[in-house]
Amino acid sequence: MLPHGGPEDNDRLNFDVVVRLIAATGYVVLEPEYRGSTGYGADFLSAIYQHFGDRAYRDVDSATDFAVSQGWADPNRLAIFGWSAGGFMTSWTVTETQRYKAAIEGAGITDWLSFIPTSDIWQTDYDARLQEKDPTPMLQFSAVMHADKVTTPLLILHGEADIRVPTFQGREFFVLLR
Repeated sequence: MLPHGGPEDNDRLNFDVVVRLIAATGYVVLEPEYRGSTGYGADFLSAIYQHFGDRAYRDVDSATDFAVSQGWADPNRLAIFGWSAGGFMTSWTVTETQRYKAAIEGAGITDWLSFIPTSDIWQTDYDARLQEKDPTPMLQFSAVMHADKVTTPLLILHGEADIRVPTFQGREFFVLLR
């Protein structure tokens, strides 16, 4: 399972060498267009406001269910890997389920409250809505708040020069997982 970054992005018509390398070794790679992805209209795009952790997660989980039901994926050999917003989806997923046997989180947002004021971007349409109304979803959907539930082996990757998702996001989660 490879949820894309963004979240306001999509994987259609993209060439991703990582996907090709993984597939070349015999693995099936699913790149779900979860709620919040672009190209499906304003309602689909905005469906994650205040609900990124639950709605997008359910989409990824449903895509996994579908792959297993079709015989494309072995339920005993599932893995999830994502970068940036896909890294968030990875870290959040391992707090919600133990179905994945391995996970790789790259530059994932693990603490929404500290991410918003420290990132180089300010997505006013998304982040401002979160802060204006109620910080509860930011806490609720921060993996650091649920680190005690993680049992899946997780590799955390993060570049030291990342200004989009500051490195302390990965470090904080790592410390809580130890």
